Amino acid sequence: MKKLAKQTAVFSGLALAGVMFSNVAMADLFIYNGQHKNSGVEKAAKLFTEKTGVKVELKTGKSAELAGLLKEEGMKSPADIFIAESTGPFLSLSEGDLLAKAGDEAVKNVSSVNVPQAPKEDFVVIGLRSRVLAYNPEKIAEKDLPKSWTEMANDPKWKNRFSYHPGSGALVDQIANYKKLHGEEKTKAFLKALKENGQSINGHTAALKKVDAGELDVAIMNQYYLDRLYKEKGKENVKARIHYMRNGDADSTLSFSGAAVLKASKNVKEAQQFLAFLTSKEGQEAYVSTSGEWPANSKAVSPVTYLEPLSTLNPPKTTFNSYADSEDAKKLIKEAGIQ
Repeated sequence: MKKLAKQTAVFSGLALAGVMFSNVAMADLFIYNGQHKNSGVEKAAKLFTEKTGVKVELKTGKSAELAGLLKEEGMKSPADIFIAESTGPFLSLSEGDLLAKAGDEAVKNVSSVNVPQAPKEDFVVIGLRSRVLAYNPEKIAEKDLPKSWTEMANDPKWKNRFSYHPGSGALVDQIANYKKLHGEEKTKAFLKALKENGQSINGHTAALKKVDAGELDVAIMNQYYLDRLYKEKGKENVKARIHYMRNGDADSTLSFSGAAVLKASKNVKEAQQFLAFLTSKEGQEAYVSTSGEWPANSKAVSPVTYLEPLSTLNPPKTTFNSYADSEDAKKLIKEAGIQ
């Protein structure tokens, strides 16, 4: 893929959302985007271009596949920036020494108690997601929902009444946390019950629509899919709701979308400045207005009204998942016949 041509215009003391550009050559930026289309990355990139004149081009695909492509390309990759919907791909690329520093400004913008930091500061979190249960209150009252997903997966009365998405990156994060909290044998037992008693539905949106139509009682998913359904159908036409588990277990796992600068980039400074903007208050509010996530910058405000404060969610108290944690979780999921 042909690298975009470098331009010659020069920024001189241009302040951008707290980021100072001074005597920096303007360059086009090329992003490998592992987020869904119209996830918020496009909106933030457009705003960045409007403010700086720096053109941004996106190649959109699945996070894991783009990470694999980056490994194949190595230092010959045309990409300047990689954006993904979960941390696993970043951990893999970091272990392969393919990521540059994210930049001090970007790291500072998302430094808070709710946001984990990359050990080598070579990627940053740009949005947070929570695992939830989607349900239809016309079919089941919130008070009657299971207290845990382990209970749900093993209770005969819930057989075939709930769904999971087998290819979800958030499922990998959830299982990695489950193993840390409960050990490998209990994790295998949970996955076995999930496989035997739940419905495997490819795509959280497809499962949510079944819940909304009354064709499925509950669906394991990420919270932001409800916002997407609101935008598609109109909030007043959506019956589905979400339930935060708040039980301190893997059911309440937070997962993180992120961004990184590639070592292969010939425009590392400009790429770091894009990350600085993406993690700034202005960039974050542009991003989450479409993504439906919690912003990683605590100063940014989300327009999604049903998002509960992160401090109330009681996620599991585990360490940042390593590359090995993610790979172990993928292995267990595959062995269970789920992927």
